[in-house]
Amino acid sequence: IEKIESAYNWTKSLDRDNDNLIEEGLLANWMDHMLKRNKVLISNVKYHKSMISLSVIMKALGNHERSGRYARQAKKIKEALYERFWNGHYFIDWIDYKRHFYFDTSANLFATLWGLTDKEKTDKILNYAEEKTYKGFVPKANWPNYPLFLVQPHLLLAGMADYAGHRIW
Repeated sequence: IEKIESAYNWTKSLDRDNDNLIEEGLLANWMDHMLKRNKVLISNVKYHKSMISLSVIMKALGNHERSGRYARQAKKIKEALYERFWNGHYFIDWIDYKRHFYFDTSANLFATLWGLTDKEKTDKILNYAEEKTYKGFVPKANWPNYPLFLVQPHLLLAGMADYAGHRIW
């Protein structure tokens, strides 16, 4: 429990402006080949899921106080995601000095799988994904394609712009 609390406190410390969403540095998330920073959807969807999971774990261990704290934090994250990221059709990709209206397929699908969306919003996300990103066997990673100025320069020099900006995984 001590290690879980330590991880929780570290993650919570990444919410530097106390709006219940974590901020991250440039190239600091799993998509470290794209020049994104500050509030990134995939990181905050995972943050929400981790709070839900921690609540369930603590409840199973009989620690109802901590379970409730994590559940309350998950609720605050969900509210912040809807307030800042939801555009009426899907959750936008990231927010730094402005809102970036790219559709991150995996982040939006995780949001539906992990209970962030009700049926109506899930249907909107799935319809948008099918319309914009489905290209046969697997959907494209994002819509529209990321412009080349968002790709890490060394990938461009290596001729890997397609990997970074126009992926189908």
